[in-house]
Amino acid sequence: MLLFFSAKMASSVVKKTRQPLNTKLSEYLGGPRKFLPTEFPTLRDCLQRCLDLQQDQILMYDKDPRNVNMQEISEVDREIAERWSSSNNELREPIVCGPKATEQRLSRGWSTFSEIARDKARKATKEQWEPKLDKLLDIAFCTCRIVLCGEDDAPCKETCDSQAHCLCNCDLNLRLPQKELLDQSPAGKRRPCFLNARVPHGRCRDDQAEEEILTQVN
Repeated sequence: MLLFFSAKMASSVVKKTRQPLNTKLSEYLGGPRKFLPTEFPTLRDCLQRCLDLQQDQILMYDKDPRNVNMQEISEVDREIAERWSSSNNELREPIVCGPKATEQRLSRGWSTFSEIARDKARKATKEQWEPKLDKLLDIAFCTCRIVLCGEDDAPCKETCDSQAHCLCNCDLNLRLPQKELLDQSPAGKRRPCFLNARVPHGRCRDDQAEEEILTQVN
């Protein structure tokens, strides 16, 4: 009897191995993945990290693989904030959004791309969200337009040492550090490049995300 019980327990343990998530969203995103040490995560990276944490929860608690909970999203938000502040100590609140705004964006991204992956999203939704998937998840409060030197509305007449300018109307304590406007980091150490994050060289967030950020700050 004891041998039979032990064999049954062993069988159940063997079954709880780390298996691929067989969901439409996982297939669409490319499966679960941890953040790479040198990367600043895109929206795809963040959702893949949610999948990675979700997979651990499935193994421990047999949870529904279609859902992600706020505990997993909060952990991803914490890792994003740590990545940004470790690159530049200025990239903290209030220059970057607090956890509530970022968590809302991740939650909304999860639900939106779940619909897209199952071919249930409207065409307009796909056109709005798919371009954001592989761009930096821009958590800066400032979303003012960024221009390269030499562009028609750049404040300088010719290329200067800055190479890029943020046409910013934000309060001084909310403005982006100048050195983060362009990706000028040495090989092997990436920084958030806001110029590449915005579509085109300006805002990439939708109106609802802007309202969530402003609500949090006010």
